[in-house]
Amino acid sequence: MIKRFFHSLPLYIKFHLFLAAFGMLSLTIYRFVFYLMYSYRIQTADIFTVSKAFLYGIRFDISVISIFIGMSLLYSCIHFLNVKKSFLVVWRIVPVFLLIILILLLGADLVYYENGNKHLGYEAFAYLGFEMLPLVGS
Repeated sequence: MIKRFFHSLPLYIKFHLFLAAFGMLSLTIYRFVFYLMYSYRIQTADIFTVSKAFLYGIRFDISVISIFIGMSLLYSCIHFLNVKKSFLVVWRIVPVFLLIILILLLGADLVYYENGNKHLGYEAFAYLGFEMLPLVGS
């Protein structure tokens, strides 16, 4: 029954469901890797507190994935915008590009947290502009 329901969905909804599942999987893997790398910093926390934090993290991950691919799903559901092939390409490339950027930022956050003692925040966006060129050149 679930298989029949999934096959009856339009292609753009299947595509966005796949992206949402991939994003949730990558964020879950990141959470576990982060916990394994930095569990020595929270030695006083019991298993109940850590489990509760993981459940709150799942709720946060759903909101992040909704922000990253929600607008693309909304625009791909508007049928008169999908008449031209160029719009179809945009609705399919933009969320994939955003998920790739998300995964790269998560990897950079794993390294940055050890050195900066905080998560990667505005620094990722402040130094990705033209101001970073003199730093790279030196």
